[in-house]
Amino acid sequence: MRIFILCFGLIFSLAANAQKETVNKKPDTKLLNEKLLKLQSTVKKLETTFSEANRLMREIQDQKQSISEMNEEDMIWLRKLMEQKSQLEQMISNTMKAASEVKGNIAKNLKAS
Repeated sequence: MRIFILCFGLIFSLAANAQKETVNKKPDTKLLNEKLLKLQSTVKKLETTFSEANRLMREIQDQKQSISEMNEEDMIWLRKLMEQKSQLEQMISNTMKAASEVKGNIAKNLKAS
């Protein structure tokens, strides 16, 4: 956008200089044609730059959207892993509780005998 503004300013300054020269002298068609060609060339470059900037902006937006989608997928994956971890911890807790009960029963049976 800055490039566009700078180039637009350059075009206006060139046009202003051309206007000053035409006021002071009789118009030189060859010189005017050369300046016109330079202006047309500058405008073409600006159009190319502008279209390239638009293309890059669309590309960045697409990348941003894909990153957002990846984050959603990562969150789902993380949630699934956390659920699995919770289930594993519950299984370990149940196993430890059962082992403790077995040890307690063994100790009771040893004391009773």
